[in-house]
Amino acid sequence: MNSVPAGSLDNRELDKLVGTLGRNKATWRRALVLSQWLQDSGHVLDDRLCTTLIRVCSEHGQAMTALSVYEWMKAPAAAGGAALSPTVYTYTAAMRAALAAGLLDRALAVWEDAQAAECPLDCRLCITYIEVCSRKGLGERALAMYGAMRAAPKGSKLAPTVHAYTAAMRAATEGGAWQKALDIWADMTAAGVLPTGHAFAAAMSACAAGSNWQQAVALFEDMCRAGIKPDVVSCTALISALAAAGQWQRGESVVQWMLSTGVRPNVRTYTALLTALGNARQWDRAQEMLGLMQQPSWGGVAPNSYTYAALLKCLGECGEWRRAEALFGLLERQALAAAAARSSSTGSSSSHGVINEGVLSALMMAYERGGKWREAVGVLARASLLGVVPGPGMFGTAISAAGKAGQLALADALFVQARGAGAADASTYESMIGVLGMAGDPARAELVFRAMQAAGHVPGEYAFCGLIAAHSLAGDAVSAMRVRQRLTAAGCGAGVHVYNALIAAADRAGLYDKALELLRCMRRDGVAPDALTQQLAADIGRKGAATVEGQQITAAALSAAMAAAGTLLIRSGVF
Repeated sequence: MNSVPAGSLDNRELDKLVGTLGRNKATWRRALVLSQWLQDSGHVLDDRLCTTLIRVCSEHGQAMTALSVYEWMKAPAAAGGAALSPTVYTYTAAMRAALAAGLLDRALAVWEDAQAAECPLDCRLCITYIEVCSRKGLGERALAMYGAMRAAPKGSKLAPTVHAYTAAMRAATEGGAWQKALDIWADMTAAGVLPTGHAFAAAMSACAAGSNWQQAVALFEDMCRAGIKPDVVSCTALISALAAAGQWQRGESVVQWMLSTGVRPNVRTYTALLTALGNARQWDRAQEMLGLMQQPSWGGVAPNSYTYAALLKCLGECGEWRRAEALFGLLERQALAAAAARSSSTGSSSSHGVINEGVLSALMMAYERGGKWREAVGVLARASLLGVVPGPGMFGTAISAAGKAGQLALADALFVQARGAGAADASTYESMIGVLGMAGDPARAELVFRAMQAAGHVPGEYAFCGLIAAHSLAGDAVSAMRVRQRLTAAGCGAGVHVYNALIAAADRAGLYDKALELLRCMRRDGVAPDALTQQLAADIGRKGAATVEGQQITAAALSAAMAAAGTLLIRSGVF
C-alpha cells in the first residue's frame, strides 16, 4: 500500500472500497486502517468518504469510533480536524450511530449541530430524530416533527414515507397516545402510502396499548389480504394486542399457527403470550408455558430477563406478590448455585443468570403494590448478593414503596444513597417528588424539583404530578393549579396523569367549576380519560366529596401516576 501515492487516489473510488470492506465482519476494520493510512499520507478525505466510514463503524457496533470520525471531520484544521462540512447524510449516520448505542443525548447534540448549520432536512434525518425523541421520552417533539413532515409538499425530500409513518406511530404509542398512532395510520392510508409489515405491526401495537384486540385482528387480516407475509414482528404485535385483553387462547392459537407455517416465535413472542396468560390469571398455564417454549416442537426458545420481568410485572399488577416471590426465589436459588459452582472451579463467584435490574425492579414493584414495603426495599440487599448493582429504577421503586408506607425518613435515606451512588436519574428524582407530594410537603417537593433541574434532568409529567399533589394536600389549591402553567412554560404537555392530579386538586378544594373546565380542556387537547378520570368526574357530579375522601382521591391520582411511571421501565428497555 505504501508504494501507491495517496494523492493519486480518488475519493469516490475509495468510498466504494470502504463500503465494500464494511460489508464483511472479517474486513471492516481494514476500512479504519485504510482511512488512517490516507490521513497519515496527506490525502484529503471528503465528506462522503467520512460519512461512509461513520456508517461502517456504526453497523459493526463501534458507535464511539463512528462519533469520533464525525467530530474529527467537522473540527477546524487548527484543532487537527478535517474542516469538512457535514451533509444531511453525515448527520443522519452520526445520529443513527448514537441511537444504536443508546447515546440519546449525543444523538440530540448531532441534531442540534444540523440545526445550527442550517442543513436542509430530509425524510431519513427526520425519521431518526423521531426515533431518538421517542426513545428519550420526548413524544411531543417526535409528533411535532411528524406534523412538520406531513405539512411538507408532496414529493419533497421532507414528505413522509412509510418508514416515517411507522416511526411516528411507534412514538405516539410509546408516549401513551395510542389513539394518535391510529390517527397516523389513517393519515398514511389517506395519503395513498402503501403499508409494510412493520407499519401494520406498529398499528397493531397501538391497538395493544388501547386494549383493542378486535381491531388488531382486523389489521392482521388486512395485512394478509394485501399479500404481505406475516413475520415474527407482526405476529408478536398481534399477540401483544390479544395479551392486553387477556385473550390467551387466541394468543396460543397464533403461536400454533406460526409454528405450523414456519414463522419461528422468538422470546418476545412468548413473553407476549405469557403476558396474555398473566392478564387472564392463568398462572398454572403460564408456568407450563415457560417449559413448553423451550421444547424443540415449540421453537426451542429460552426465557430471558425480559420474559421473567414481564411475568413478574403481571403478578404484581394482579396482587400476586407471593407467586412473584416464589418465581423469583427459584431464579435466585439457581443463580446462587451457579455462582457457588463457578467459584469452586474458577474462583469467580459472579453469576446472576437471567436476573438483572429489570427482573429485580419487577419484583420490587410486585412487593410495593402488595403493600410489602420492607420486602421491596430489601431487594436492594438481595441484588448486591447476586452481583447486580442497583440502578435508578430500583432506587426509585424503593423510595416510592417507603413513601407510600409513610416511611419518609427511609425514603430520604434511600434518595441520598441513590445520589451518592450515582444512581439517581430523572425517574429517581420524580419518585422522591411523588413521595413528598403524597405527604403534602410542598416546600421539600419544590426543593427536590429544583435539585432535579440543577442536576441537569428535565422534569417530566410525574414530577409535576407530585408538585400538584403536594400543594393540594397542603391546602393550597391556587399553587396546585399554577403548576399547569409551569408545565406549559417548560414545554411539557399535560397528559392524563397531570389532568387527573389537577382535577383531584380542584375537587378536594371544592372548585367544581374549575374541575369541569379541566375536563373540557382535557377533551379539547385530545387526552384520553382513564378509569380514574371517570371516578373523578363522578365525584364532581356528586358535588361534594368529604374532605377525607378528597384527600384519598388526590393521593389516588398521584399513586396512579407513579404506578404508570413504573411501567416506563419496560418501554425504556430496562425490562
